[in-house]
Amino acid sequence: MFRIMALCRPVARVRASRRFATPRLCLEPLEDRTVPTIFVHDVPHFTFVTPRSVDVVLIDSAGQGRNHISGTSDGVPFEDVVFYNVPDVVIDTARNDSGGAGIDRVTVNTGGGGGAAGLRDFTIKTGQANDAVLVQMPFTLPVSGGRFEVQTGADADTLTINGTAASDNILLASNSVTINGDTVFHKSVEQLFVNALGGNDSAALTSIGAGTATTVDGGADFDRFAATLSHDFDGTLALLDFENITVQVHDSFKGDLSATGPGIIQSIFIGGNLSPQANISAEDIAFLTIDGNLAGAVTATGTIHSLTVGGSISQTGAVTARSSEVLQGTDAQPAGFPAPAVPCQPAISGGDQFATGRIREVY
Repeated sequence: MFRIMALCRPVARVRASRRFATPRLCLEPLEDRTVPTIFVHDVPHFTFVTPRSVDVVLIDSAGQGRNHISGTSDGVPFEDVVFYNVPDVVIDTARNDSGGAGIDRVTVNTGGGGGAAGLRDFTIKTGQANDAVLVQMPFTLPVSGGRFEVQTGADADTLTINGTAASDNILLASNSVTINGDTVFHKSVEQLFVNALGGNDSAALTSIGAGTATTVDGGADFDRFAATLSHDFDGTLALLDFENITVQVHDSFKGDLSATGPGIIQSIFIGGNLSPQANISAEDIAFLTIDGNLAGAVTATGTIHSLTVGGSISQTGAVTARSSEVLQGTDAQPAGFPAPAVPCQPAISGGDQFATGRIREVY
């Protein structure tokens, strides 16, 4: 293992010596440069530790398959570091956080160059305080079978991942974001922002973490979003600037979903219940089907074209829209079935165009 504590004073070049079975480090003076740089290469592991509490760190490209680390710690610049041919690299801004007072800002932007030659595992640790990490894609690990992970600590940490100006394929899961095949894993992140930027982007979600509030921005052009969950929806998801949105939840919907600008949801299917704490809001909803009970809130600033409830609307359930074309239920009580226990009309509200019929249980 090779660990560097970043220094806030000039040093010399560091290189691995091949004269020993275990890599050792040698110093070489840089007489031709006014700003010294540390070179790390041909060692199995490298941990970069910032010396103080409040850190601003940039990881970018040094060209020729090399990555470059620069920045400040408590406002004091530390020595630049260039690394390559190191399989496992850790950026540690957490170790000297002074009891959580150090707010760190870490940016990864290699201009499309990706990870340095030989890089397999790349980890960023920010620790306590309200830290922020920004990753500009693409960032490809050149050695397969590895992992790029952002690990934050307590408090309100933010991870922002930017796509490209072209058309991106984005896959979101509860602890990872994959853009065009490059994956960023995350741990203990409270706020996740994914910006698709330009192009006709396509985003898909297969699971969502309850502890991470996720915002996905489709950006310009025509963008699609599709969520397909084989279990409960138990998180917070905000969708911005998607022209086509579909959501399928196999079990119950227990979280929060909002869609704005244009905020048109083509279809939502919920195989279980819309739970009391759940909230769905959009500008327009074309088709909403709830196989179970509606106990949460559904709000459209525009139109709900079709709403179907397979169970009942409880007293906590609420549907609000400017207008609705179809409210599917049973206006006439089928023979042999009891009347619904809870009248539904008080839970339905809207403008003059909103349908006046009540939704009853669908038998």
